[in-house]
Amino acid sequence: MTAKDFGERIVDTAVKQLGGLHVIVNNAGYTWDNVIQKMTDEQWYAILDVHVTAPFRILRAFAPYLREQFEAESKRGERVVRKVVQISSTSGVRGNAGQVNYSSAKAAVTGMTAHARQGVGPLRGHRELRGRSATSRRA
Repeated sequence: MTAKDFGERIVDTAVKQLGGLHVIVNNAGYTWDNVIQKMTDEQWYAILDVHVTAPFRILRAFAPYLREQFEAESKRGERVVRKVVQISSTSGVRGNAGQVNYSSAKAAVTGMTAHARQGVGPLRGHRELRGRSATSRRA
C-alpha cells in the first residue's frame, strides 16, 4: 500500500478486472501509538504513509480515469455517478492521547476529502464526484 505506484496499480486493476471504477473506499489503516516525546520518525511516517499518502495516490490515479470517463459519458449523453469514501476518525478532530501520528493523519484525510469534494484540479467540472469523510466513533 505504500509503494509509489500503488495508486496506479489499484485503479488499473479495478478497471481491467472489473470493467470500470465507480466507488473508491479508502479504509486501510492501523495505529502505532506512543507519546509525542517518544514517538520515532519511523512511527510518524508509517502512519502518515498508510492513512494519508496511500489515499492521496489512489485519488491522484483516479482523477485522469474520472476525467476520461466523464468526457466520454458526456458525449454519449450518459450520467454516471461515482463515489469516494474516505474513512477518518474523531481522533482527527479531538486528538487522542498517544496518537499524534494517527490524529494528524485522520485530520489530513478530512482535509483531503474536502479538497476532492470541491472538484479542484483534474476533477474540476465533474459534478458527479461526491466525497464524504466517514468518522468513526472510536479512534
